[in-house]
Amino acid sequence: MRYLALALALSLTAAAASAHSPMNASTPASGAVLTAAPETIDMSFKHPVRLTKVTLTPAGAKAIEVDLSASKAFAESFSLPVSDPLSGAVAIEWRAIAQDGHAMKGVISFTVEKPRP
Repeated sequence: MRYLALALALSLTAAAASAHSPMNASTPASGAVLTAAPETIDMSFKHPVRLTKVTLTPAGAKAIEVDLSASKAFAESFSLPVSDPLSGAVAIEWRAIAQDGHAMKGVISFTVEKPRP
């Protein structure tokens, strides 16, 4: 009985967390394979959020923190400039706060391949 109550509590918590403001889409999309590095990272959410931290981590390199000074307001979509050249596997880790105060985070990963001759 105790395990049933725990499973029910965990499932309700997961449902509540996903109901706040999930990410709708990103460009590049997670899992994408690109032939050129993107100039921007575009992210859209179901409801307005405020981004609190975004880092780009190319494979084998240090994390690059994205400047969010122009993105301090709550919004449903963001277009963040990429100032450093990216290649290989890249992970974008993001953190945001929904208008109801709920903290969210996620990872978008993609690969930038060299164009084939």
